[in-house]
Amino acid sequence: MIADKHGYMSGRDQKWETKHNYPADNKSPVELYNLAKDIDQRTDLAGEQPKRVKELQTLLNKIREQGHSAPRLQ
Repeated sequence: MIADKHGYMSGRDQKWETKHNYPADNKSPVELYNLAKDIDQRTDLAGEQPKRVKELQTLLNKIREQGHSAPRLQ
């Protein structure tokens, strides 16, 4: 799951995405992908699986509260 407000966002390269047939950004604050079947992250499942999104958001919030949501640089 990618949470836009706190998650990673790269700069969008419209020309590259068009060339490689990536779907347009749907401006959703949350994205969900099945990486076992969609490693290219082309099919956002968040709208189809709201229960799973909620479960993952709860888990992510718990991890953040524990202070372990990002790798630490040493």
